[in-house]
Amino acid sequence: MSISQKIRELITRLLVRFGHVKSAPVKLSEIELMINNWLPEIFEIEIAGGDAELEILNIDLNVCKEQKIQQNLKAVLFCNFKVKNNNSVIFNTHLNIEINAEPDYFCEYKSIGVTNAKLVKIDLINDKDSFIKDVSNLANGFLPTPLKGIFNIAMASSTALLGEEMVSGMTRYLSIYNSGNQQKIIDYHHKDIENKIIDISNDSEMRYLLDESDFEEKLFSDYGKKIKVENDQLLFYFE
Repeated sequence: MSISQKIRELITRLLVRFGHVKSAPVKLSEIELMINNWLPEIFEIEIAGGDAELEILNIDLNVCKEQKIQQNLKAVLFCNFKVKNNNSVIFNTHLNIEINAEPDYFCEYKSIGVTNAKLVKIDLINDKDSFIKDVSNLANGFLPTPLKGIFNIAMASSTALLGEEMVSGMTRYLSIYNSGNQQKIIDYHHKDIENKIIDISNDSEMRYLLDESDFEEKLFSDYGKKIKVENDQLLFYFE
């Protein structure tokens, strides 16, 4: 580091320390680029009758335009969502998931993340990567091992063997896949996806820890108090 750079950093620290610099702006495009450099990231989801994966491929960050929540970030997550049964992918599609959240700085742990995240909507993208596998393959995921491969047994017998609630849930689930309607499948798993998104936003491991070897991040870790959204950018406040 050059002497002139050391002097500039010293002056900046003094200005912040004595209250002459009250905040520092960071463009959302910079935050977006940093996050996208970490992606893709895969998250497992437990669902009825199998397992699912939500792979976040890309994120687009903006400021919420609605007046009541202009202090919030709007994030649109471009994702791949797949459902697996007996280790076989039976449904795959791309999604745009829109969420609103407040930027958050946790002084004690010097970490940056979001809080009060809310899922706004899930848009299905029906492209060349979307497919629904033959619904008959789904049955084995619901049936106990001795009954696999005999899904064509009478429903009355199934009810006696498995219980009315399980059969009812199984037939309802299979009928959704049998319809061939991808939107119905996404609607069925809407709550599963929403819960996973909220869990991710609340996960301490998904927060960014300030790098104290970086001058600007070290400066904020020493004197930073809060983060707010203003004028289409993030403002890092020192008071």
